[in-house]
Formats: sequence, C-alpha cells, structure tokens
Amino acid sequence: MSIRILLGILATGTAIFITSACKEKGEVHHFRVEKTTQPTPAEEAGDQASQAQPAPQKAPYRWTLPTGWTEKPASGMRLATIIIPQEKGDNLEASITEFGGDLAGNINRWRGQVGLPTLPEAEVLPSLEKIDTQLGPAYIALIINPESTDKAMLAAIIPRPAGTSIFVKVTGSADSLKATATTFRTFTQSLTK
Repeated sequence: MSIRILLGILATGTAIFITSACKEKGEVHHFRVEKTTQPTPAEEAGDQASQAQPAPQKAPYRWTLPTGWTEKPASGMRLATIIIPQEKGDNLEASITEFGGDLAGNINRWRGQVGLPTLPEAEVLPSLEKIDTQLGPAYIALIINPESTDKAMLAAIIPRPAGTSIFVKVTGSADSLKATATTFRTFTQSLTK
C-alpha cells in the first residue's frame, strides 16, 4: 500500500474519530481534510514499476517490405501498420490483422463499406484473385464502387488452419490502389511464419 493511501486513511479515520467525539459532548466542529486521489497501479507498485516499459508486441508472422514502404509497430488489434508512399497525395496505410470469419462474409462487409451491394456466396470466390503465399493460398480483392472511386479497398485474405485469417487491407482512391496492386500482391506473397 502506498504512503499516500495510508495517510489518506489515517486522516479520514482521525476526522471521523474527532467528529464522533465532539457530537457526544454536543459540540460541533468543522474539519477540512485534504482529498486524496486514487493512485495508479504504477504508483502503488512504486517507482520501479513506473520506470518499466512494456515490451513491444511482436507479430507472429514476418514479411518483406517493398522498397520505400515502412512499418509502424503493432498497436491495438493490428499486427502492424504499413505505410505505402505515394507520388501524389497522402501516403496509403495498410493494416495487418488476424481474425475469424468466412471469406464471403468479410468480402461482403467490405463491399458494404464502399457502398456496394452484397454478392451471393457463389459469386464471391470468382470475384477474387487467388495467389500462392508462403502461408498457403490467399485471395486478393480490389473493391471499387464506380460511383464513388475516391474510397476503394485493396485487401488480401490468407486463411489459416486454426480457422482464422490474416487480413492485409488498405483503403484509398481507386487510382492509387490500382497503381499499388502489383507491389501489394508481392508484399502479400512474402508473409511467412
């Protein structure tokens, strides 16, 4: 227990004792006790814990970055964030994640995000490009809404034996994603254990 908490408890206990003793004699006194705040877990553990830095999360997969691409460390649910430079406009940002869900469900969810209707399950697989990766077969989708080409999606799905899939997903304009598609394919093929 930290000293701040102990002092707070003692001050509160003393104030209660004095207040109750005064009430028995009919006297009323007012006391002002400094309010203590709840310490953080690092404060409770002492200076040693507050100096400890969390170990960076390491992705269970490896990949080879194409020339010019850079990587940000894992954060939240992302295994990594990949920055894809663009000659014109803002850089693209690809996320690498691993989740469950079936192929058709994920593709149709992404289609909905760019304003396209869902495809019947039988039409999903023929709409994808199948490639081989070091982790097994993968499926690449370039999802473009012809009525709104400023927000499109380029995504790869690599099914894993445990029932999850690795997702590599980038959003941007249709033109920027088309220009990045070949390098994106090569990047996806480089994923390995």
